[in-house]
Amino acid sequence: MRKANWIVVAAWLGMLLLPDVALAAGPKKVVYPKELLGVWDVVPDQGRCKVSDEGSDVRFELTPSRLIGYEDWAEPLSVVLISHRPKAWRIKSRLHIYEEAFEVYKIYSLPSKTDSVLAVVSSSQANVYDRCR
Repeated sequence: MRKANWIVVAAWLGMLLLPDVALAAGPKKVVYPKELLGVWDVVPDQGRCKVSDEGSDVRFELTPSRLIGYEDWAEPLSVVLISHRPKAWRIKSRLHIYEEAFEVYKIYSLPSKTDSVLAVVSSSQANVYDRCR
């Protein structure tokens, strides 16, 4: 075979084998964006951020694989960056609350230059949080 034919054959083999390689590696785990990780609360300047067992029902912690709230937790299913300035993501997650699970979509945005303020918008409400840590 000529060299050009070998290149075509190699390219076809590569395209045929590529899906198998991707499947062998397994699906990529979805995580929350690193910019959002930490503890967030609505009124941290009143001391709630300094007390770890405060029990605020609006305070939550974002870890790479979970959003941990007062009576619920969520795991990310998809994360899409929708804006670079300000940084914003559309996040689909599975919300676990009261022995049930629901899929929800929310927009998470860091509108301040210091990334110390987080706006979270769902289909029913919008909240603004300050970073505790």
